[in-house]
Amino acid sequence: MDDDEDPEEKRRRIQAQEEAENFGAALGIVAGIAVALTREEQEIMEQESCNEYCAEQELWQQTMGG
Repeated sequence: MDDDEDPEEKRRRIQAQEEAENFGAALGIVAGIAVALTREEQEIMEQESCNEYCAEQELWQQTMGG
C-alpha cells in the first residue's frame, strides 16, 4: 500500500478484500454442508443395503428349513 494511495481506491480495495473473504467463508460452509449430506446419504444407503441382505438371508433360511 502506498502512502499516497487515493482514499477512494483504498476503500474499494479493502471492500473487495472483505467481500472475497466473505465469499470464501460462504463457500466453505456450503462445501461442509454438501459433505455432511453426502455422508448421511451414504450411511442411509449402506443401512438399506444391509437391511436387504438380512431380509434375503432370513428368507433363504426359512426356505431351506434352517
